[in-house]
Amino acid sequence: MLLNGFFGKGPHRLEIGAGAVLWYRYPHSRAVEDPVRSGFLSPEFTGTIAYRFQQEGGVIYRAGFTPVSLGDKIFPTVAVSVGFGF
Repeated sequence: MLLNGFFGKGPHRLEIGAGAVLWYRYPHSRAVEDPVRSGFLSPEFTGTIAYRFQQEGGVIYRAGFTPVSLGDKIFPTVAVSVGFGF
């Protein structure tokens, strides 16, 4: 879940947001570093900074940088999406 804000006018916008990602940690996975947290939904923080092209009532194109924090580590990820505005 992200709370985003859009900046700019016309079809070209800057999108900035922050939110949380819920992770389910498998109890017997080798990836689980802390067994006490295994099996629970673990909230981690994320944000986004993206370019968004949206014409009124048309196709939406979006591309951006979306880092995710997992404990004390930050994993840089990218996001690309295509949608339709009503």
